[in-house]
Amino acid sequence: MSPAARSLARRRASSLLASTRHSRAARGAPSPRVSPEPSEPCVSSAPSFRTSAPRRVSSPRDASALGVARVSSEARPRDGARGDDRAHSGVLLRDFLTKALYDKKDGYFARAAVPVGTIAEPIAFSSLLGADDYARALDLRYRRLAKQWLTPVEIFKPHYAEAVARYVLHRYRQEDESRGYPLRVYEIGGGAGTHAAGFLRYVRKHAPAVFAKTEFTSVEISDALAATARRAVRDALDGEKQSQKQSQKSQKSRDSDVYSVVRGDAADRAAWGAADAAPCFVVALEVLDNLPHDKVVLGPAPEGPTTEALESWFQTRVRLDPETNKHVEHHAQPLSDALAVRAMAASAAADSAERNARSFARRVARAAEEALFPPSRAIAYLPTGCLKLLETLHGARPNHRLVAADFDSLPGVTLPGRNAPLVAAQARGGKTRDLPTYLAEVGNADVFFPTDFARLRVLDEAARRTVSTSDAVARRDERAHGEILSTRAFMERWADVEATATRSGYNPLLQDFANTKFFLS
Repeated sequence: MSPAARSLARRRASSLLASTRHSRAARGAPSPRVSPEPSEPCVSSAPSFRTSAPRRVSSPRDASALGVARVSSEARPRDGARGDDRAHSGVLLRDFLTKALYDKKDGYFARAAVPVGTIAEPIAFSSLLGADDYARALDLRYRRLAKQWLTPVEIFKPHYAEAVARYVLHRYRQEDESRGYPLRVYEIGGGAGTHAAGFLRYVRKHAPAVFAKTEFTSVEISDALAATARRAVRDALDGEKQSQKQSQKSQKSRDSDVYSVVRGDAADRAAWGAADAAPCFVVALEVLDNLPHDKVVLGPAPEGPTTEALESWFQTRVRLDPETNKHVEHHAQPLSDALAVRAMAASAAADSAERNARSFARRVARAAEEALFPPSRAIAYLPTGCLKLLETLHGARPNHRLVAADFDSLPGVTLPGRNAPLVAAQARGGKTRDLPTYLAEVGNADVFFPTDFARLRVLDEAARRTVSTSDAVARRDERAHGEILSTRAFMERWADVEATATRSGYNPLLQDFANTKFFLS
């Protein structure tokens, strides 16, 4: 079995080989300990969120009848009057995950040995016989890696980046060029710089006049990846010119001067400087899945004179247990964080829209599915990191157009709850080791979430409404909109699909990574 197949537990792996991956239980590994209810099925979906007070039920038995999973005594809110201060100790889960992934010293992406792998030479797809040959070629490249994974833009270079460049160039010429604006692109989390290099080389070759007035900026939180990306772009754009004109010291500029790196967190408003209403594009490839989330748990409502419902949502905090020296979660604080509340409201709006749009047949099928396989209603992961990023973008670059690509589903999720993540540590050769929790091996494990693209569209609309435009910031179009496409549909329109076809007709650019989509705002 190839490393690509073995690594399907993580989002970086190829969906083509999903059927070859066994579940954790099938491999004989111990089941993860989960809360609220250890005996509850480990599923990654749940019914709709509720932002208003839940339905009042008369007894715990009635709660079970409604499909609301009971919260174990360990996870239930504690009485703060009894001296238990856990409700305010520790940090929100999104802050814990931010530190685990992005801390400058100990974060997963801050390691000197960057987790993003590269391929020295592009795969010659036309020389491959078919799917099996492609899997072997990918396996060979994984074997050469250290503790790294490969992204689709790396596996399909330069064709993936060129497809994005064609799309962006098309919209730029339609919407911006006639108004005299330069082509301005911001890439968030550009990794090893493979996309930026391929994008800029395509524009230079096919639209040199546009390239001459292009500004491409990478917003990167990792020092190591920022340095890697700079080298990749410099080598791609200046390599040939420098070798031919080494002795010409009079050369005033280099093609790579169109590229720059801003070190910082893209979700941090300070990383973007002053607000700029000029039109631009923001590219985020495999970024959303690594954005931190908040976890909410449905449990008994706190007692009080105004309490009408017996269930309410509680936010999750993480603290270090002084007795065991291990990180633990507690759910003793009613949901009050403003960002989480906004994310919950947007998710509720998305659920409502989905229910209204669902056909009668789909509603019947969904009801039957939930009756036969009742999902966990008690746990949900809210995309607060994504919402914060979108709000920052709408405030800093209000006329941006977002090009985001990510995984809409992940195989082998064992953590319970809607939108639950996968957690994996890496070994040499592209191998991965699944972990039952994100509370262990902090800083050594990748934590990634599936992206619900219907909710992403609603989050984007909500972020646009939330951000104030009172500071004389003009918008290109007040109508928030977003198009959702499968990766296959996007590539069929914008990629050179003949360049990635094998001799049998199998085309991995179109047929692999079937669990990915594009969001185009």
